[in-house]
Amino acid sequence: MSDLRIAQPDSPSPLLHKAADLLRRGLAERGVVDDSACWVRLEVSPGFGAEGYRIEAMPAGVRIVGNDERGALYGVGKFLRHARIEGTRLLGTAWEGQAIPAKPIRAMYFASHFHNVYHDAPLETITRYVEDLALWGCNALSVWFDMHHYQSIDAPAAQAMIARLKAILQAAEAVGMSPGLTTLANEGFASTPEALKADWTAGHDGYFRAPGGHYHCEVCPDKPGGMELILQTRRQVFEAFREVDLGFIWLWPYDQGGCTCTACAPWGTRGFLRTCEALTPLLTEYFPRAKAVLSTWYFDRFIAGEWEGLSRRFADGPPPGIDVLMIDDFGGFPEYPLQHGVPGCLPAIGFPEISMQGNSPWGGFGANPRPRHWSAYWDKARHLLEGSFPYSEG
Repeated sequence: MSDLRIAQPDSPSPLLHKAADLLRRGLAERGVVDDSACWVRLEVSPGFGAEGYRIEAMPAGVRIVGNDERGALYGVGKFLRHARIEGTRLLGTAWEGQAIPAKPIRAMYFASHFHNVYHDAPLETITRYVEDLALWGCNALSVWFDMHHYQSIDAPAAQAMIARLKAILQAAEAVGMSPGLTTLANEGFASTPEALKADWTAGHDGYFRAPGGHYHCEVCPDKPGGMELILQTRRQVFEAFREVDLGFIWLWPYDQGGCTCTACAPWGTRGFLRTCEALTPLLTEYFPRAKAVLSTWYFDRFIAGEWEGLSRRFADGPPPGIDVLMIDDFGGFPEYPLQHGVPGCLPAIGFPEISMQGNSPWGGFGANPRPRHWSAYWDKARHLLEGSFPYSEG
């Protein structure tokens, strides 16, 4: 297949060159060894819709035209799924037309911990999966350096995981994805001093249920030295990922994370926001292009009034440095924003849990598609969302 007739513009960009490589590989894997009946031309021609593409059948060939380089790559994916192949011969395309994404953020979150596939599988396997996601139109990817696994940033296992996650994010960048990093607002290493650990108990200060998934090494930002430790360890992590041009950084409240002490409660509108406001200047220092994503995961699940409180806090606009609100909950889209709108009028994205609900053992399955559930979810929430980062365990 080295002589496969794929025409490109002169001096193609790295992403367009990558698109051509993936096209060659995809056709070879489909058994094509004879392209005498059909050439393929990749082009970029702006003006018909961001990240969109057209596929046109021509005499003895096919044109894949992207509005931009990402669009050309997504057109390659569409063509590969609809290529007309007879035996070993490429004949053309079974699909012609134009497609423009309905939403600007079409992403995936890799839950890269607990020794699941993202944590342990060969990097070649993960890289191939990232490339396949891109061919389906995925344009962003977030991973998590889960600090609770390690005693410190210098632990050999921590350094190995950082190298692994950077390789995954660099593979994402190579196929046009915007890389992201997930963080807990009050995240701590396993070595968090006992005197600085966050409270995770219920039955006081309005908490009627203990926050689920708490690691018990999270840091209380109100204790003397607590905020300083949070900022110190976060700087260490940001320094480790500095060479990656991050497009998103998540700030996460619960599951894991949170503190239920008197000074922090309710976490979603007191301790959490105070910590995020302290972290955003650090985020801007290291990653000036990145958007800070404030998550509302599990708001009102352990204590009442967090959604209402957030809306009051953001009535005159969100705090400086907060760019996007992530809205979702396990089991269904939260009712509060459906009834009252997005606090602060921020752009909003979802976090649909596509991996495990209804499955046992937890984390034992890569995905639970549930098309009826997600169709109803999207019908309800699509008017609020700029897109989503589905939660994947692999």
